[in-house]
Amino acid sequence: MGLQTILSLIEEETEEEIRRIRTDALDRCEEIRRAARQTIDREADRIRRDGERRAEVLERKVLLSAEYDSMKAEREARWLGIHTAFSLAVQEIGSLSASPDYPDILRTLIIEGQRVIGGGAITVLCREGDRAATEEAIVGLDDLTIRSIPVHDPMIRSGGVILISGDGTVRCDQTFSTRTARMRDLLTQQVSLILYGGGDDRS
Repeated sequence: MGLQTILSLIEEETEEEIRRIRTDALDRCEEIRRAARQTIDREADRIRRDGERRAEVLERKVLLSAEYDSMKAEREARWLGIHTAFSLAVQEIGSLSASPDYPDILRTLIIEGQRVIGGGAITVLCREGDRAATEEAIVGLDDLTIRSIPVHDPMIRSGGVILISGDGTVRCDQTFSTRTARMRDLLTQQVSLILYGGGDDRS
């Protein structure tokens, strides 16, 4: 085998090796590009999913906040309506002392108070301005003594009476203000039912 032949073989083998190396390099580059594209796609998908989750969380927070604010505003509006109606009802009750029915109302309160005290001698406290109505109210009722108090006495602010047993040990407050306070929860529920068709909850 001549020198030229040997050189030709070496050249062919060299070119073949170069082509193989180039092909391997191209294949490797393509694999790297594919891997890079896959990595980029996975990261983009992760970022997109994370962004969607963040957007969903933010949307839920915004909706929950809006719902809470709406419910709070509705509760406050309902309570304001109930409070206004209740205040007007209290004013209306306070004006009963000027009505023709006041003696009958006092009579009912006095009879209820007698039942609570249990009979016997009873002192009926009333405002000075209500004495005539109270005297009319106790007609036909036994063992009752009327004692009037000054009109500005804080014991009776808006009408009604206070009954005290003869020995002073039992006291039955039948004033409008006390009875209204005792019935406030029930009256509030009834006002809420009338205005809104249900009970009220401020919590």
